[in-house]
Amino acid sequence: ASAEREELRQRFVCEATLLAGLQHPCIPVIYDLGETQDGRPFYTQKPLGGGSWSDVFRRNKRHENLQILSRVADGIGFAHDRGFLHRDIQPDSVVLQAFGEVTIIEWGVAVNLERRQELSQAGTPAYMAPEMARHDIEKIGIRSDVYLLGATLFEIITGKAPHDHGHKSADEKLADAAANKIVAVEASDPLLAVAYTAMAADPEERYESAAEFQDALSRG
Repeated sequence: ASAEREELRQRFVCEATLLAGLQHPCIPVIYDLGETQDGRPFYTQKPLGGGSWSDVFRRNKRHENLQILSRVADGIGFAHDRGFLHRDIQPDSVVLQAFGEVTIIEWGVAVNLERRQELSQAGTPAYMAPEMARHDIEKIGIRSDVYLLGATLFEIITGKAPHDHGHKSADEKLADAAANKIVAVEASDPLLAVAYTAMAADPEERYESAAEFQDALSRG
């Protein structure tokens, strides 16, 4: 239990330190990092108003969700430029604030690309890239986050997360993700081609960057 607490403590401190170095409109602003008298770490950040994107995801008009996703891609691209992967991009990881601001949260599983050998498996199986599900560390990189952007686009278009095949367990969804088994849909939407390219099984066949994905999104 003490080892588990220490791991959580380290993750908390790493998240705060990471966020403190990422100054972007779509990333939470950290004001201070410290410890309480009994040794528990804390950080203070700019308050987040509004609510989760997932709360309004189904009610939003398509163009509203696409605009939000483009903003998310912008913030993720900025993090990539600073050497970090998010690893859990999805509607639950985005807060929509009162005046239209889009804030990406859930940075607790983010990782420095230069320390990928220390990666533990993380993410949400319904959205995961196959290399993430297989924990293939050598293949996990920027294009893994591009996959997650594509997975979110897929959900905007179809209403389904790519590996959410009915009432399956998390382990079954993880297996579907590892095999890149994407929910079959009947649709001729031009943006589906963008989603499928972003979700290619081979990372080398995906968009090279969040910016390239964002560009394809705007043209689609």
